[in-house]
Amino acid sequence: MHGLLYEPYLEPEALSNLRFYRYSAIDKSLVYNHVIRHWCDLVIKVFPMWMAPNVITLSGFGFIVINVVLLSSFIPTLLGPGPSWVYLSFAIGLFLYQTFDNIDGKQARRTGTSSALGHIFDHTIDSLNCALGGVLQVASLSVGPSAKGFSLVLVGCAAMWFSTWEEYHTGTLYLGYFNGPTEGVLIACTIHLISAMFGPQIWLRTIKSFGVLGLVTPEFHLYDVVVYLAFFSLLVIHIPECIINVYKARRASMQPFLPTLGQHVPFLLFVSLACGWALSPYSHVLSHSVNYTSHKGHAIGGLIEFALLVMFAFGKLGPRVILARLTRSPFPWLNFGAFAPLAIGVVYVNLGVFIDGRVLPFCPSPSLNQI
Repeated sequence: MHGLLYEPYLEPEALSNLRFYRYSAIDKSLVYNHVIRHWCDLVIKVFPMWMAPNVITLSGFGFIVINVVLLSSFIPTLLGPGPSWVYLSFAIGLFLYQTFDNIDGKQARRTGTSSALGHIFDHTIDSLNCALGGVLQVASLSVGPSAKGFSLVLVGCAAMWFSTWEEYHTGTLYLGYFNGPTEGVLIACTIHLISAMFGPQIWLRTIKSFGVLGLVTPEFHLYDVVVYLAFFSLLVIHIPECIINVYKARRASMQPFLPTLGQHVPFLLFVSLACGWALSPYSHVLSHSVNYTSHKGHAIGGLIEFALLVMFAFGKLGPRVILARLTRSPFPWLNFGAFAPLAIGVVYVNLGVFIDGRVLPFCPSPSLNQI
């Protein structure tokens, strides 16, 4: 009987399937095909032939790590205002990450070093970036350590999960006419640039509701538009595309489609655990009652630290699906390394609820009058 940390993908029989690896991708983005691709073809000439593609991948992620260090140093509240050059560095770092992410594959094909290892490494780095890119957006939009800020940390993970699930069944990385790695990243860079030029407070401007929106709220902020558009693109565009592509692939191979929907249980568990920790009234991850004008420079919440935990947890969850595809292994259901840290946190912060319904000394997130 295998233990909790058993990895079936490392068995000799599974690893032998890596010899069948063939890279397959479809990118229908007009921006990529007519602009970004030519930019990358120009930039790749700067890199020497002896440079390994994985070094380029890791270097690109290094720009995001630098951004997070600057975020923690200059905008720890995630509300700001921070120095303009910090927001500018977010835009530059993210654009360079996108460039390096596109170049690493070109370098692999250019040097004849394309491999399954590089494919897995690339997906792992992309998975790690999901939560970090989200928390940078939280700061530039001045959303702060709120429920909406928390949702921005997870929305990228959701998009990555469904793309990975789609690739597991189709064998192809499919990117539509409007996709996260191209248009999504460029929109995020634009947000960072706007915050650098006008300050993050520009996203706090209110807009009067119109039409059916007036039935929900009389007004909303500019950052609400960005948050809602992110979820609209995820729920209305990206997820349906992934489901349709998987349905077509299963139908073409004469296999049932409905059982594949149950494979989202691990991700739903991941999201549930993250919500059970961050959104708990006994958690210090978020600060619901603090806003841009009231935080007075105090460090509040712990969303940056929580985003780092989510980064590592999702970095264990998502890439295992790609590893299962490349080794032609069964779909990975239980992932102890991804679930355990979040589960421990959920139990800890809610411990007072679990013990005779009594609230132990785990105070709610600090409110406005406590700061």
